[in-house]
Amino acid sequence: MPSFNEVEVRTDGFIWWLFTFINMEKEAFYFPHFCNARHDRKIRRLRKELGTEGYGIYFMLLETLREQQDLMYPLEDLDLLAEEFNVSEAKVRVAICNYGLFEIDDEQKFFSPKMLVYLEPYFKMKEQRKVAGQRSADKRKSIDISTTVQRPFNDRSTKERKVNESKENEIKVNENKVDFSEKGKIRKLSLANNENYSGESLINFKEAKPFQFAGLD
Repeated sequence: MPSFNEVEVRTDGFIWWLFTFINMEKEAFYFPHFCNARHDRKIRRLRKELGTEGYGIYFMLLETLREQQDLMYPLEDLDLLAEEFNVSEAKVRVAICNYGLFEIDDEQKFFSPKMLVYLEPYFKMKEQRKVAGQRSADKRKSIDISTTVQRPFNDRSTKERKVNESKENEIKVNENKVDFSEKGKIRKLSLANNENYSGESLINFKEAKPFQFAGLD
């Protein structure tokens, strides 16, 4: 069996095989199928004894393993696979146990060592994308929170500024101090230079000439 580094180099150009394909909301996964797989000595022995049918059984077993979350399948359910493949259970068991193409763990589940090696780059890439996606989501969430906090602060600042400006331009005149008699002097409050007044403003009224209405002497 090639080492992980050797497999990673060999499969580097075919990494796209490992991408997830989604169709009709059903998730299906690819796994590498090398064009020279039939020349492997173990597979040649399988083909010699079980024929092309055995070759088909082998790859259907790989497909079945790829569908499992843990990439393993229990031996006690081989009858179900035999029924699905439309072959005898004996042939399925021979393909698994007689050619060194699969291994069986202590829980009596079979798996493909080569599949685990070939899919390692895919699992690493998937984990990296998961981490990157989580970082991106956290960053967006942080920006959203910052924006949410900043907007009320800015709105409050704007409102306070407008209130202050309104107070600065709020003019009050105590009518009791104004001489409205015929002898009273004419006064006006200048706004020519954008003056700002606040509160009691009678003191800011300056003497002025009477307003001349058009057409009157």
